[in-house]
Amino acid sequence: MLESITMKLREAEAEARTLVEGALRREDYLQARRVLDYAQSIRHLRDSIEAEDGPLRPPRRAREALPRKRPDARPYPHFFIEDDKLVKLGRSRPEAPTPFYRHETPRDIYDAILDIIRVNEGIREPWSVKSLEEPLRRQSIPAYHAYNVVGALREARLIEQIGRGLYHVAVPVPPGAWWQMIADLWPRDRIADEEVRRTEGDE
Repeated sequence: MLESITMKLREAEAEARTLVEGALRREDYLQARRVLDYAQSIRHLRDSIEAEDGPLRPPRRAREALPRKRPDARPYPHFFIEDDKLVKLGRSRPEAPTPFYRHETPRDIYDAILDIIRVNEGIREPWSVKSLEEPLRRQSIPAYHAYNVVGALREARLIEQIGRGLYHVAVPVPPGAWWQMIADLWPRDRIADEEVRRTEGDE
């Protein structure tokens, strides 16, 4: 019975890949992201069955896909694209003079970091943020930009953590499409952030 279920899940994954490829050809990155979310949920379910690791639980992404009551319900930090920059907005420590901090990564630095990630993926081994720091140092790029980019890619489920501090690319999407997928994924975060900052800034 379990073998039959896993076979059907594999077929569903294959169909999802076809749908993703079609969405990418249309440059419909938001639809591609949504289908990838479903595909990852299917993969987690199949892995759970094949591992026979006890009672099945809803995969993490499926649980997180439940409707949110408010657009600002997703925990900080938030990531979004603004004026051709990747923006990370997080809550400051209590002793800080302002309730939020903001880090910005320009598009050219983002592209440089993606180039390094492509090289790391090319050797087909997991990589860490630390492994990005030395190549960035040679280009005089501060290390915090690597944490910005990796944080955003992880939140978007474009990369996946597979060990302590280790990552790999999680989806069959060309890295050139990731910027637009990040932009399409969190337009409401920016609206929510503006409202929260306006409200808390008046307190």
